[in-house]
Amino acid sequence: MKIAHVVSVAPPDIGGMGQVAFDEAHVQAKHGHEATIYTLSYSHPYATALGALSLRVHRLHAFPRWGSAGVVPQLFFALKNADLIHLHYPFYGGAEWVYLASRFFHKPYILTYHMDAEPTTFLKRLAQFCYDRLWVERLLKGAARVIITDSQHFSSSRWQGKIAASKLRELSLGVDTDLFVHSSVAADTETDLADKLRGKHCLLFVGNFLAVKRLDMLLQAFAQVADSNLVLVIVGDGPDAARYRREAQSLGIAERVFFQGDCSDREKLARYYRCADAVVIPSAAESFSLVALEAMASGRPVIAADVLGLKGRITNGSDGFLFAPQSVETLAQTIGRFFSLSETARARMGETARQKVVAEYSLIKHSETLEEIYAEVAQEYGF
Repeated sequence: MKIAHVVSVAPPDIGGMGQVAFDEAHVQAKHGHEATIYTLSYSHPYATALGALSLRVHRLHAFPRWGSAGVVPQLFFALKNADLIHLHYPFYGGAEWVYLASRFFHKPYILTYHMDAEPTTFLKRLAQFCYDRLWVERLLKGAARVIITDSQHFSSSRWQGKIAASKLRELSLGVDTDLFVHSSVAADTETDLADKLRGKHCLLFVGNFLAVKRLDMLLQAFAQVADSNLVLVIVGDGPDAARYRREAQSLGIAERVFFQGDCSDREKLARYYRCADAVVIPSAAESFSLVALEAMASGRPVIAADVLGLKGRITNGSDGFLFAPQSVETLAQTIGRFFSLSETARARMGETARQKVVAEYSLIKHSETLEEIYAEVAQEYGF
């Protein structure tokens, strides 16, 4: 079976849909499938890293182009020889060509619905409204199967109830538990950071600098924690990076906050996790949170907002802590609560987190279930 993955892989979504699609395609290639990824062309080093692996990657030039979206009509003809198409959605400017190619060439497609788009300005909301009316229901109903990553989160989607139950499949995201491993060695990242972390307690934030990620709230909560031995490492980037640096300065915590920028090197990212005592995810909303899985696979408890898409990953007090969303005070209290535990208790929490991911969220388990969904569609369409 030849499988063409149609995905959006563009900065700053290094840890999101693009990573999921790449992990899936890489496993399929190792299992003998002819796996192909179609994505947008851009200069981020992650795109270069993709091309070095055992699968085919085609980068399409988009016009017009905006952020991680762009119109790529050449995708229509590129899909002619595919047997099965797997669309990771949202992919504005690409998804529409998947739908048209599917109808014209009689090719089935599977759609993984990652999230509802939440525009922040009036013009973007107007554009989203028009797009939704024209395309989204058509895309969902045209798919041979629709995969959702978290049924609780999808229950809040405006598209819940628009998909026939026979087409809907829930498939949690998976994480490479051979890459993200539990280790007590904390000083195996780059030397300069290792020196700064030696003898310190460390919190880690990994993510895009989008408003919904609430890095501003984390900085404010961190400033309230009365522990001069505590440091915060921030892995990620975005348009508001300078503003967050200024905020750390104004809060008087700049000397204990280390902005590391984007990390496209997965092995280096794994080392960042192992440097931390805990990973904090203060997001106002999440559709699933791959970061939570990577942290837990690394044996690191997660301190996370009690929101859909996160609460399903974490058992409060067992493998992490949940706190009231959008509350600086509660987040600060929860961080203090975590570090009030003994080192043994914190280590036990990390071990429990690792065991959960290995049992429920491994990439192998994810890929096996995905193969079953592919087989269903292949049998249904006779190939």
